[in-house]
This record gives sequence, C-alpha cells and structure tokens, in this order.
Amino acid sequence: MLSRKMEWDEFVFVDRDGVPAIKLDPLENQRQNYDSPVMTDALLGQFCHWFETNLDSICAHNGIRRETAMWNVTLSNNQIGDAGVEKFMEMALRQNICCHILKLFKNRLTDAGAHSLSKLIQKTTHPIAELHLSHNKITQVGAVKIISVIHKHPSYPRRRGVHTVPIWLRLEYNQIQDVQRLVDFVRDKGVPICTESRRTICGPHKCGHQTSTYMPIAHLYVADGAERGSSSYNHPPQATTTASRAGGGTTAAGGTSAASAKPIPGLAPKGASTETTPNRSVPGSLNVSGVGGAKSSPAGAAGGSDQSQQ
Repeated sequence: MLSRKMEWDEFVFVDRDGVPAIKLDPLENQRQNYDSPVMTDALLGQFCHWFETNLDSICAHNGIRRETAMWNVTLSNNQIGDAGVEKFMEMALRQNICCHILKLFKNRLTDAGAHSLSKLIQKTTHPIAELHLSHNKITQVGAVKIISVIHKHPSYPRRRGVHTVPIWLRLEYNQIQDVQRLVDFVRDKGVPICTESRRTICGPHKCGHQTSTYMPIAHLYVADGAERGSSSYNHPPQATTTASRAGGGTTAAGGTSAASAKPIPGLAPKGASTETTPNRSVPGSLNVSGVGGAKSSPAGAAGGSDQSQQ
C-alpha cells in the first residue's frame, strides 16, 4: 500500500517538454529523490482505478487537452505481469489514452501481455513512437503478433514532418530463440523492418535507410542483445514492384515469396491481407494464429530510449 505521504498524483505530471506523463519507474524516481513503489499487477490496478476516476481533474489541473494529448508512460523496472498490463490497456482504451512513448522494459510480460499491447496498438488512432519491451519473457509468437498489428495499422510508419519514421521497438533480452530467423520470417512476409544498431544512422526520430520506395514500419533496435554501437544491420531486399499489399505473394529482389517463407515453431501464417495502404513499398501482410505548467514531480523528459538504463 502507498504510505500516507505518497499520492499517485506525484507521478502524473507535464514534463519539461510540455508532454503529459505517467512515471512509475521506481529506479528512475529514486534517482530524482522520489520514493515510488515497485509496481505489481495489483498495485497497477489501484493506480488505473485512481487515474480513471480522477482523469478530468488531472487534465484540468495540468492544462492537458484530453482529446489531443499524447502521453509518455514509464512503467519500467517493476514486477508487472500480463494481468497488470491488461488492466492498464483496458483503462487506456476506455479513456482514449494515446501513448507517444510506452516503456515496459524489465518486467514480467509474456506473450499474453504482448497480445494485450497489440490490442492497444490496433484500436488506437495515433501511432506509438516508441515501445520499450526489453528484458521480459516474450517469445517470437508475441513479437510477431505486435509486428503484425503494426503492419496492418494505416498510421504506421508514423509521420514526422515531411518524413516517415518507424516505431522504435525494443525487444532484446526476451525469450526469442532465434532473432535472425524472426527477422527473416517477417521480411519474407513482406513486412519492412529495420535492424540498424548504429545510433548515428537510425534512432527513435529517424531511419537512415529509408528511401522513397522503402519505408520500414518498425525498427528492431539491437533485438539480439548485441553490443550497442556495432552494426548488426542486414540490408533488406528492395522491392521490385509497387503493387499494393493485396499482392501478398510478390517476391522482392533477393528475397523469397510469402508463400515460400520458412515457418517458425508456434507461428502459423494465415495468408496475405487484401487491404492496401499507400507509401509502403513491400506488399503482403503478416498474420499469425495462437498467438499547462509542470508540477513538482519526478521531472525530466519521459522520452528517449532505455539504452542508458540497461
């Protein structure tokens, strides 16, 4: 339980960049001289109930416009499992909470938690810019589920000015047995992803490998847990066609067709989607089955990567 001196509203604020934020990372808060509890599923449920009950007054007090707010949510370094994530996602969907950055690294999430996150991605109008899920227990099944809903969502890759930017997706140090096989699988299904690890080339706000015809929807940063600063980028096959995504079996140069993709244990392709989305160079779809002013607060931008915290 929270101590009498601690209130949830200490951890809901507008950060220095003017972005509404929820910051319930006990290690980060401790570094800023705030004592916050280690979040469990039960405690996160209590927070969700408080947040939902008081959301109107929270927004009014902090000058937050509910209808346009994009939140930075930090729930990392906790003991949150699948049940807790499901509670948070259900609350976020009920209250139309859109996340710009969502950090859940170093928790206890499995593929069930990944499924809850995929529902949030699927049902949220605005794209998530960064999704940090490293140091959990997600397998290739959960990873493909997340990538699949991102691929199907018309708002990805997201727009940033005149450019598009892939979602910054952190999945290293999970229970993905063969990362390269996962990458090959989704690319064989026509899903454009980037795996560049050099931050001078790619980052949360840019993709140095993007061209007018190749626009990755997701960036798997050091998905294999490789040393940062080294290059683990494998150039994906460039598409030789500008056909719509309805042509799921189209083969990209140097690649294999969706129909001939090698299966991953636990992943059962359902076939290509018939929906089309402009400005994506590689056709096809991936489907799997089974699978105001800032208040006194733990201030600091909630954004950025979890690179310095791992």
